[in-house]
Amino acid sequence: MIYIYWKEVFMIFLFLSLVSVIYTWIILHTFNRLPYKWLCDYDAVFSAASENVQKLVSMRLYFFPVFLFTFLNIFFLFTSSFSPLIIFTGISMILLLIHISLSDIQYMIIPDQHILMIILLGFLNLNAHNIFSKLAGLTAGALPFFIILTAGIFLKKKEYIGFGDIKLMGALGFLLGYVEIFNIYLLSGLLSGTSFIILALLSFKEKNFKGFCLPFAPFITLSLFFCNFKQFV
Repeated sequence: MIYIYWKEVFMIFLFLSLVSVIYTWIILHTFNRLPYKWLCDYDAVFSAASENVQKLVSMRLYFFPVFLFTFLNIFFLFTSSFSPLIIFTGISMILLLIHISLSDIQYMIIPDQHILMIILLGFLNLNAHNIFSKLAGLTAGALPFFIILTAGIFLKKKEYIGFGDIKLMGALGFLLGYVEIFNIYLLSGLLSGTSFIILALLSFKEKNFKGFCLPFAPFITLSLFFCNFKQFV
């Protein structure tokens, strides 16, 4: 009996690992095929040579961390009693969040197209019982960062947070609701703050560290994973 049980567990593990490997390749491959205009500022000037400067992500460098993130999320989704809609939303969010994180790392840009897809997933999970939570989450997600951005511009003439991060948190707030977005705020702030302090201590002699910008989207992605988006309110 025990032998049969562990055999079934191993087969499930093997199947989900294979699915995760394939999905990881799809995620990285599709990111490298994104239109270059999606990864640029609104005021960017394009030419015939613009496509040649696109920074392709390295499969060798990113495959394992993306695979690990993908596998853990897929394992969680398929071993929990979720509805097909929740599973579809979760699988879609894996791709969207990894694309967003890679884009923020490579270009310091969060594509609007991915933000719109997250909002669309929020509408797919919308019902009469969670509409208030989602609207409150949209406001709670975007407003704090918007205040920080506005205060930085008016007081210091600096952008302390990117507008893409504001849109991302607003979209996630609409998808998850106000309770989860507060958890993500706290955890992403803790993770990014800790990472920044560590980097500052390791690079305190570097002259160019003063202007260093830390991509925030990867910390939002990790926070969403640690919060285990079990349901979409």
